[in-house]
Amino acid sequence: VGLVYAAAYIPWALAAGLGLRQGKSPWREAAWLGLALGAQALNHPQTALYTALLSTALTLTAWGHRRAAPLRWQAALAGWGLAGALALSVAAPVALPLWRYRAYWARHGLPPAEALHGSLTWPQLLGLWLPSYGGAAETLLYLGAPLLALLALGLTQRRARAWGAIVLLALLYTLGSHCAPVGWLITHLPGLNQVRVPARLWIVASPLALVLAGAGLDAWRAGRLSAAALSRLRRWGGLFILGLSAWMIGYRLAFGLWLPGYWLAAWGWTALAWVLIGWGKTRPWGWVLILGVVAADIWVMDASLITARPLASAFDRPHLTAFLLRQQQKAEPWRTYSPSYSLPQHIAAREGIELADGVDPLYPATYDRFMEKATGVRRARYTVTVPYMGGAPVLLSNRNARPDSCLLGLLNVRYVLAAFPLHVPGLRLAGVMDRVWVYTNLCALPRAFLVGEVVPVADAEAALRWLDEGRFAQAAAVEGAAPLQSGPVRGQVAWLERTPDRLRLRVRTDRAAWLVVAQNWHPAWRAWVDGRRVPYRRTDGTLGGLLIPPGTHEVVLTFKEPFTRWGYALGLLGWLAAGTILARPAIRNRYNKGTGNPSP
Repeated sequence: VGLVYAAAYIPWALAAGLGLRQGKSPWREAAWLGLALGAQALNHPQTALYTALLSTALTLTAWGHRRAAPLRWQAALAGWGLAGALALSVAAPVALPLWRYRAYWARHGLPPAEALHGSLTWPQLLGLWLPSYGGAAETLLYLGAPLLALLALGLTQRRARAWGAIVLLALLYTLGSHCAPVGWLITHLPGLNQVRVPARLWIVASPLALVLAGAGLDAWRAGRLSAAALSRLRRWGGLFILGLSAWMIGYRLAFGLWLPGYWLAAWGWTALAWVLIGWGKTRPWGWVLILGVVAADIWVMDASLITARPLASAFDRPHLTAFLLRQQQKAEPWRTYSPSYSLPQHIAAREGIELADGVDPLYPATYDRFMEKATGVRRARYTVTVPYMGGAPVLLSNRNARPDSCLLGLLNVRYVLAAFPLHVPGLRLAGVMDRVWVYTNLCALPRAFLVGEVVPVADAEAALRWLDEGRFAQAAAVEGAAPLQSGPVRGQVAWLERTPDRLRLRVRTDRAAWLVVAQNWHPAWRAWVDGRRVPYRRTDGTLGGLLIPPGTHEVVLTFKEPFTRWGYALGLLGWLAAGTILARPAIRNRYNKGTGNPSP
């Protein structure tokens, strides 16, 4: 969803980058560019990075241009400096916390090879012309024969050739690991080596390809194409259609089968574009007909990518969710875990069911290592899922893993859901519901509980190794804490309030104890006991905890991130600065009209 929202700002940013090249009003163009890039980064930072690269390339297309005076270059550089400052300011609410806590992510410091994940192959470039109906969105390049023909006409215009070079370089970039120079660039250039899926650059470059096609249509409609260009289109287009026809017939004769239907569709769109553009006349209805063919081609492709389903089919776990909701009537919170992702996140979100697994690109590295031990699923490389999803089909990818019910219990996992039967000590079958095996975890611990022993450890790795002793129900491995040996604790933990950024509990204990809170530790969490601030430390490798003195106390945990507040302040300043720059001409004109001075 963030990627879709970010894509909406691509045309604004590309147009502003081109405006900086022209040098007409560099400050206004810089303000538009900064706003577009900043808004993109709020939704999807990777798209903003790629958009900034292509916008810079558009500005550089003035290099060597006879009309580009030195003063314009100075203005363009100053404009880019302003645009960068505005973009960073607008994106600060997201950028500052991400930068501050980047070291905690599992994806921080990815090996160079990971940056090439999601590269296209050379044969996949055929997807520019060949309609992969119903194909995967990440590998979708499709423009179609009519648009490609117009793009070819656009490249005959001198002003558009630099844009064509940018589109070509973008296509080479999508190849990533399958193009050695590009692979070296991605893995060695700071910034690029921390983002994945090079194929996504095409999301940013495809609007520029459409501009090229528009330039070709404009030249064709206005009669600015040379006879030689049209003659080449007729000749090479005809030869391509004849060769494709011969190959399809030869395939039929050799194997007794026709090629898949999308080959025939590509042949049909190509032949139609060749007839309309190569042999059509420049009459008013001609360009309308061409646009109609382009729209029809793209509409057919889009229709193949969208499936309409009843809402009920998206929430197809009625018996499972009803069972889990009945268990939620108890006051104590709990989580579920599924090695097969048998409870989709949108169902869990709607019903308020908390998960220990799922999709999250910025999960903590310590949680990932903890889940490797708890689930028995070893991570071969970085993916956005916890636990690691090894391959298709998703439901069966982790069927050979053997989870540790007690470590899952430390995460407050009360129910384990799987698309296959599990034979694991500590798990008792509760039933099979909606094709899902539901197990009750007999080792489940409360979301917050007391232990009487603290084992000091140096770091998270040491704590995770300590978990192998299996004593985490009576003791806790804590970073930076003093040793504690209170013995068995008699006490009680009651929940008073539980929201995403505030937890409030009443804790009663007969002796000094360590309160283990089964949620991911983060440095922005703050802890108070009876209104007095106390240290909140990483516990058992990835959880949180604090020391509780004897007696009855009220414990409050709040998530307060100063970088987020500072980011909002910087973002507001960025919006105000950009708005002032954009509104300045209108304000100046009103002032000049009021004073009777002529506008400059």
